[in-house]
Formats: sequence, structure tokens, C-alpha cells
Amino acid sequence: MRFNTMIIKFSLVSLAISLAGCSSMKVEDADMGGLPPDFDIATYSEINPDIALYQIKLAVVALNKPTLDSLKLPIGTDPGTVTTEKKDAIRAAIGADSANFFTDTSFIKTVFTQYTGLSSTLWDGFDSLAAHADRVGLVRAFNVYGKSVAQDKQFLSSFVFDSSLIARQYEIGGFAEGRPYKYCETGSNVHQNASDSTQAAVVDSARGIVDFRPNTYCLKKADKKVYLNK
Repeated sequence: MRFNTMIIKFSLVSLAISLAGCSSMKVEDADMGGLPPDFDIATYSEINPDIALYQIKLAVVALNKPTLDSLKLPIGTDPGTVTTEKKDAIRAAIGADSANFFTDTSFIKTVFTQYTGLSSTLWDGFDSLAAHADRVGLVRAFNVYGKSVAQDKQFLSSFVFDSSLIARQYEIGGFAEGRPYKYCETGSNVHQNASDSTQAAVVDSARGIVDFRPNTYCLKKADKKVYLNK
């Protein structure tokens, strides 16, 4: 996986509304407090891998959308419709493609441990995966219909992230959520209890919303805990 400030070919800017808000906005135009002066995109992504991985999921959704949309068409033979036989063929093709995706057990382990956001300690072997439907679903989310396993591997390994969206996510979401954006420097910090909202400036208990701004947080490598920046 590589980072690049260029927008990748997929229309991630339009797809990532939920991730990046108004995607046409430049990072420096944001009105949510801006980025800390020592903010580093690579470090933020390393600490919060789900942010970058979400871009891959969005790209997979975009690639699979035409196939899935065809299943939503009404039955018929007129333009804008699809025959029952055609729908059955599409479903069969999706099933075969999914089955093929899971044939390379080594690749599935890689997807599980490096792309789903699940802890590698949860991997207890390919044969045990089927017993966890939720985990199977997380892995399947990276299957691009119509691609061979070799092509899926290439797609994931060569994916170029849009780093501006990652920075934008911190401004409109990560900052308020209290996400750590850097590793803690030497010295003492106040430990943030993830279940305690006392450090939050705004709390809406009814909707489960907290806003930790203007506080910023770091991750201590030694204990993997989040601390308030001094």
C-alpha cells in the first residue's frame, strides 16, 4: 500500500462523503480547527489504520456497484429491465467469484490480519473462519467481482490512497472523536479513559456523542494507550 497526495482513478472524492464531508474543499480551507502543526498523515494512518482502509472498501464498493445494481432492475425484456435468467446468472457468477476469492488461504489470512481492522490474534486458522460469519463478511468486503485472486492481490498491494482525505477526516471527525494523531513524546501525559467522557468539552449522552476538542491526543507505543497531549 502506498500513500500519494494525488487523487486515485476511482471517484473517491465523491464516494467519501461520509468520510470527508464536502470533498471539494481543500484541507487548508476547513473550518473545524485545522491540523496540528506536527500532524503527519503517515503517522495518523499508522495509528488509525481504519481511516485509510476505508478508502479501499469504498473503491471496492464502486467497482462492484454495476454488478449489484443490475440485480435491482425489474424483471422484463425491455430496456432498463433484466430477465430472470440473467439475474440468476449474475448471482451464480457472484457466488463463484466469492468462492474463488476464498481459495487462497494464505491471501485470506493476509486480508484478515492486514485489511479488516481485526487483531491478528483473532486469526485461528482458515478452517475456523467459516464459524464467524461477521469476520467472513469483513474479509469478503475486499473481493472485487470479476477479478482473479492474483488481480485482487495486485489491487490491494498497489492501492494508492488519497492522503488529503485522510487529513480531512481528522479535521471533521478524528479531532472531535479524540483520536490520537501522533505517538506520545517522552514525559508524562494524562491517560484518557476511553469509557470516560470527562475530558470531552461537549457531551450528548442521549445520542452518544462526545466532542473532545480542543484537546488533542497521542498514542504511547509502550502500552498502546491514548493520552492527552501536554
